[in-house]
Amino acid sequence: MSALLPDIYTHDGLVAIQKRLLAKARGTDDSVRACTGLDATTRAAWGSFYIQVVDFANTDFGYFFFGSTVDHAKALEQEVYDWDTKLALKCQLALPVTDPSKLPGGSQQPTSPTLDALGSMVKWLAIGAVAVGGAYVVGKAISLIPPPARRA
Repeated sequence: MSALLPDIYTHDGLVAIQKRLLAKARGTDDSVRACTGLDATTRAAWGSFYIQVVDFANTDFGYFFFGSTVDHAKALEQEVYDWDTKLALKCQLALPVTDPSKLPGGSQQPTSPTLDALGSMVKWLAIGAVAVGGAYVVGKAISLIPPPARRA
């Protein structure tokens, strides 16, 4: 998508990302278990991270979820990629190293500064329009309140 429009994910899209994430993490975990050249600290760090990935991938978020859930899934995919890159130097990996930004629904490439500036301008114009519209509505609502009755 463009920088101006958000990505929209359905329940099935999130489940697909979770399955892809879990499969990739399992492959990396198999590689870590088979690798004899890793120190105990690296194994423990991977194990701790792997537990987080499995917990996230096995969570049913239902049909209504926030965009932060998809952002978290993408961040975990990026971290698995970073682990794969690091582990490939010492171990034979069960699965090839795959950049998550190249996957369907993966992280988008950075946008151009022109699009970022245009998006920022549109955002602030929209905020200004909402503020002016809100002030107008409040003013009209106040004018509908009858003045207090005068006492004689």
